Amino acid sequence: MRRRKVPGQYRGGFTLIELLIAVAVVGLLAAIAIPSYLNFVQRAREVAVIQYLREVHKGQQEWRLESDSAGYCGDFDELEETGFVPDAVNFVRTRRRSVQRGQATRTTSSRVIQKYQLDLTSTENPSDPSLNTYTIYASPQDGSTKVRWFSLDQTGVIRYRMGRRPTATSPPAT
Repeated sequence: MRRRKVPGQYRGGFTLIELLIAVAVVGLLAAIAIPSYLNFVQRAREVAVIQYLREVHKGQQEWRLESDSAGYCGDFDELEETGFVPDAVNFVRTRRRSVQRGQATRTTSSRVIQKYQLDLTSTENPSDPSLNTYTIYASPQDGSTKVRWFSLDQTGVIRYRMGRRPTATSPPAT
């Protein structure tokens, strides 16, 4: 039996089916868009870290040429204060420590950039300058195994590995 339409009476609103369809469409769009957005954000973080590592390598080479030392700088702050590396954006300064072992001096410095923990270690050996090195490891603060971890050393090659610290045989980052 059909209902009669009463003149002047407006039957407004949405039916339950219309609302369910709208919710399903929004849910489907969210299921597709949110992971893509999160991947985009993570990739942007990685690009920012790679760019900063490149700047640090360039700064290390300039610092080494202009300083009296044959070694490398072991402190992010010193590289930035001397102008060899532009100030990092969105970073948190953390610790710096120096340890003297025989002839060699090992200096470490840390900082957080784009939710990545960067640890810089430099070793200076005045008796054998060929042993002067530096290494930076960039790992996600949350320790995630689903994103790339990076490393940079005095050779200037940025390497990466999924979910853990890169080694000398890890592929170069692009």
